[in-house]
Amino acid sequence: MATRPLLGPSSALRVTSLVTLLLPAVLAACSDNPRQTNTQPAIPGDACTPAAQRCVDGSPADLEICRTDGRGWISSQCPVGSSCAPASNTCVSNAVSCTAGATRCTGSPGTAARETCSSDGSGWLSQPCEGELVCDSSTGSCATPACDPGESKCDGGPTDPGRSVCADSRLAFMALPCADDASCVTTPTGAKCVTRVCTPGDRRCAADHMAVLTCDASGTVMAPSKTCSANQVCMAADCVASATPFGDVVVEQQTPELELGPGRYALAVVDTSIANDLENALPVQVVGDVADPPAMTPPKLTSVGQRACVSLELVRHYRAPVESRASPGGAPAPMWTRSDDTREFHVPDPATNGAVVFVRTAKLRAVGQYVNLWEDQTISAPGTLLPDSLLSDVLSRLDDAVIPRVKVMSGDPTDVDGNGRIDYLFTDVLPTAAAAAIVFPRATLFPSAPGAVQTDFGEIVYSQGLNAGLGEAELMAILAHETQHLVYFGRRLAPYFADPASIPASIGDDVYAVEGLATAAMAWSGQYFAPPMVAALEQPSEFSLWRLSSSEYLQDASVNLASYGYGALVQQYFMQQAGGFTVQGSGSLMVDSGGAAQVDAFTLAPSGWARIGPLDGRPLASWYADFAAALLVETLGSKVSAATASDPLYQLGAAVADPVWGGFIGPTLRYEWTVGASASGPILQRVPWSQRPATLKAGGMSFLDLGVGEAGAKLAVGGADTRVVIVRYEP
Repeated sequence: MATRPLLGPSSALRVTSLVTLLLPAVLAACSDNPRQTNTQPAIPGDACTPAAQRCVDGSPADLEICRTDGRGWISSQCPVGSSCAPASNTCVSNAVSCTAGATRCTGSPGTAARETCSSDGSGWLSQPCEGELVCDSSTGSCATPACDPGESKCDGGPTDPGRSVCADSRLAFMALPCADDASCVTTPTGAKCVTRVCTPGDRRCAADHMAVLTCDASGTVMAPSKTCSANQVCMAADCVASATPFGDVVVEQQTPELELGPGRYALAVVDTSIANDLENALPVQVVGDVADPPAMTPPKLTSVGQRACVSLELVRHYRAPVESRASPGGAPAPMWTRSDDTREFHVPDPATNGAVVFVRTAKLRAVGQYVNLWEDQTISAPGTLLPDSLLSDVLSRLDDAVIPRVKVMSGDPTDVDGNGRIDYLFTDVLPTAAAAAIVFPRATLFPSAPGAVQTDFGEIVYSQGLNAGLGEAELMAILAHETQHLVYFGRRLAPYFADPASIPASIGDDVYAVEGLATAAMAWSGQYFAPPMVAALEQPSEFSLWRLSSSEYLQDASVNLASYGYGALVQQYFMQQAGGFTVQGSGSLMVDSGGAAQVDAFTLAPSGWARIGPLDGRPLASWYADFAAALLVETLGSKVSAATASDPLYQLGAAVADPVWGGFIGPTLRYEWTVGASASGPILQRVPWSQRPATLKAGGMSFLDLGVGEAGAKLAVGGADTRVVIVRYEP
């Protein structure tokens, strides 16, 4: 067997060199066409546009066609009986196809597209009209257009339906008349067919009855021809004097019937009785062309007004027997001693007028500038009622917002125990399960007498824990309510610290005026909003003057809540009339602008009707009608006159969002001034006239909406205690 010699290093090198030399040849032979192994031939002639054609000079039957890849020309021949026409570079029949010089229109009507027959008659050549000319299809000639595409015009007078539009050819107008009940009207965009709605020259009143409209010459438009003044109303197609100026407040009493011209009216029917709150027949009648205004907005009730009012109830906190509060010499007892930051609290039971107390052991969790925070740990584990995660926030809310704002509104709290702070006990036992927080100043601001039931001594607020269902912000708003009570009653009781036996039995009277002031403190705390205000505005049928000065609480929880809110609305109105409060510092600083003087006067005055009123001394019937007008104006918004909107008599104040605590500072009058609101607009809604109640509570109010037609109506007021606030408003 022959053996193959082994390749040494030099042989290997030669092989490598051979491969290297062969590679260029292999690469050069590559092609997209596997059958093509040579390079592409040179381009035969000039490059050209694929599929283009050209005639061959001197050879009529021949033409050339550009290759599909643009790499030169390919020779071809015209079909038998035709030849290549240089004018079009196409094959045309040798037979005569048109008359030399003839013209014809091509393309769409009204365009410049046109052709002319070649001089040899062999075919048509493109020769469009020049400039603005268009091709006339009847002659094939170029002509000046008579109109623009889509142009239209009216052919006759103002009420004539005759109408013409530009023909497709643009060389003439063609008739396209309107329907018989329409007029051709010239507009900036052309002649339009508009249905006639009136007879030219006819007059009628505008929808708001503040202008006279006259039918124009075309019968298609009622245009204003005369504007009525604010003291007039359009009636029977003319401006006549009105007893209700447009957008202004009118207060009507028991006088001859009031003439109501056509228009829309917002009404507040007010009873100024203070003897009781019994239901009586609605003391107002309207006779004539009366209907509900169209497009009435239905009330948007929310859940915020449905909380049981007993969560804020102070039912008998101030009625404990005077003699049990006596102290020898009237000297304050010493501060409570503390051991390891713990102390005993004696939580009073209002149901027994404080005769029963619940002894609880609490730990001091935090000390602030104005507050001590205690947690009841008798039963609950530490941190259960006042969680560690919320401790600093609760301290800051009370120290930086609640107490400073209560102080601006109501003055400084007392300090009978000398510790310089208010004690807040968060406990798992409150006298009533539905109460979120209570104060008992009649007991806690006086040392217990020897032998009497021992109660706590000092400025103390008893609160449920933060694990009892209320959110932190809502509970802080309730604590603002209770803190205001503590300040208010501390100031009223201060003159009797040395002689508790002389405390008048009426010290806690005017229940809902007092509760209203505390609820106003909720509204201005910035923690949440004032749910009782919402409840009152959603249930204005619960308004009652008699309740403001009552010495007793009502039994029904929802009625109590609405009455708290009603009292808050009245107190807010009084404060606003005195100058109110303003918010500064990007919405975090509450500043007295005069409202504190009103609160101070109410706080220190003897109980009774003499102190329930504004500082300016307006009599009850007067301020109560103004208060109703302020509520009514709030529902109308921009629909009242500028004079009404700016009149201080009709101001209730506005709320602003608290940028730090997430609540609102100011009265809760609109849905958007509540936390988590899903609607906007005034909470108080006017009832359509057809749904008016049959009765009105003595000392109460009813808010109605009335529409009066072209024939007018008359309003009659019954009862000397009745006032009707009327605003004729813009639709």
